[in-house]
Amino acid sequence: ASESPLSRARHYVLANLGDELTVDRLAGIAGLSRAHFSRGFASMTGLAPAEFVLQERMKRAAKLLIANRELPVKQIAALCGIPDNNYFSKVFRRTYDTSPTDFRETGMYATRRES
Repeated sequence: ASESPLSRARHYVLANLGDELTVDRLAGIAGLSRAHFSRGFASMTGLAPAEFVLQERMKRAAKLLIANRELPVKQIAALCGIPDNNYFSKVFRRTYDTSPTDFRETGMYATRRES
């Protein structure tokens, strides 16, 4: 059984979080129009494509912060596809209610806020 175009795009996101992942690019990978892809992806994952990408990037960042304490936060941000450190910190704080540095120091991954 081959996977659906939407699943293929979802797996691509998970395997390529460090790359630029625009909705247009993902729609192309799925072989769908942008509008059709966005609707289908949102109904499959419960999130708009851009939100899904951001959420997965934050999950990866949290894992990297805990598992690789020697890596600078700036490098982790880049590995998660967010080269702008200020933007990374802002999104991370919005997701986990703490800064990446504090998260790493306290291991606050258990208190993630669902929104």
